[in-house]
Amino acid sequence: MLGNYTLVELKKISFQGLTPKKWHRKDKSSLKVIMKNGHGIFSKEFIRKDGTFVSVSLACSIINDKKGGRVNVCIFVEEITGRTQSEPQLQKTVDFLNNIIDSSLDSILGTDNLGNIVRANKSLLNLTGYTEEEISENILLSFLLMKREHMSVLLDNPLI
Repeated sequence: MLGNYTLVELKKISFQGLTPKKWHRKDKSSLKVIMKNGHGIFSKEFIRKDGTFVSVSLACSIINDKKGGRVNVCIFVEEITGRTQSEPQLQKTVDFLNNIIDSSLDSILGTDNLGNIVRANKSLLNLTGYTEEEISENILLSFLLMKREHMSVLLDNPLI
């Protein structure tokens, strides 16, 4: 049960009563989005029964009657505390790995499963003479079959 409340306890607490005050203004703007679009997905915090905060994701949808009048709002709640706590460490790891790729003296080319080039480090750009934009517009095969004048750059600059 959400925040260790029983169903009876939840029925006695308003939505605003479950929400820390710092989220009240954002809740108002989120409600405007829901009323305008009929649905929305938002992140916020709820107050647990013990007074601690829990990060949640809300998927909200307005339920209309047969005449189109608003009857109720259906909200799916997912606890995302672990995800929000791990995001800063994940970003730190991504930044660290990007730094390794970018500063490598080896040429590095990354592709997706279709062969589309999604990443090229500075060493590869210097080696080929292409810009990042030019490389990202090519697929791996067209990169490997580049024009002869570009191939001479590779042949004149041995990797050893």
